[in-house]
Amino acid sequence: MDRIKTAKFIYNTLYAVGAATVLCLCFIALFGSKETVYPDSMIGYTWRNMAFFCLAAGTLPMLFACISFCNCNNIKNRAHKNFRFFLIFFPGVVCAACALFLIGLIIIMMAQGYIYHFKWIRSRHL
Repeated sequence: MDRIKTAKFIYNTLYAVGAATVLCLCFIALFGSKETVYPDSMIGYTWRNMAFFCLAAGTLPMLFACISFCNCNNIKNRAHKNFRFFLIFFPGVVCAACALFLIGLIIIMMAQGYIYHFKWIRSRHL
């Protein structure tokens, strides 16, 4: 019984730390400063951009923490299980939305690059 309580404590702590991190990063991504963090770098990032990238990078760990928290605390057998399920997985969904947005942005930018490249090739051969 002691191992089960220890595992439950570890899973709950990991989820709490992850949820608090997501909350802080969301606050920075929404209300953060727009000044460049490292102005001498080639690509300057603001605090908002860096928080958004961190949220996207934390997608899989946060989803694993949500799943382990849900399984460990036996949410399925409690009252209001749909509402609790939504609240538990909300930080993971926020991270996943950031990751999907960045993936979509990369695909769109690649498509624009190909379109521009093919227009340039066609204009040189005409």
